[in-house]
Amino acid sequence: MNNRSRYIAETDERGTVIWLWELHPGDRMARPVRKLSLLDQRLCDATIEGASLNSVTDWLAREQQRSPIGGRQLSDGANRH
Repeated sequence: MNNRSRYIAETDERGTVIWLWELHPGDRMARPVRKLSLLDQRLCDATIEGASLNSVTDWLAREQQRSPIGGRQLSDGANRH
């Protein structure tokens, strides 16, 4: 059994990350990422699927720029494209 969190990137037809899902050990299904402020530190110890680490960190930077408060919590699908 894998004890690492998994982040699954959802991409558009060009391969640009448009959303990120998280699946932590013990979870039954992936859920949309909600706490952007905690994500930077969690990515280093996680498995990333669907895109490169650079693509995911680019998405994170874009999402944090869209909010005046980098620690914004995302609601399920509220900011999906």
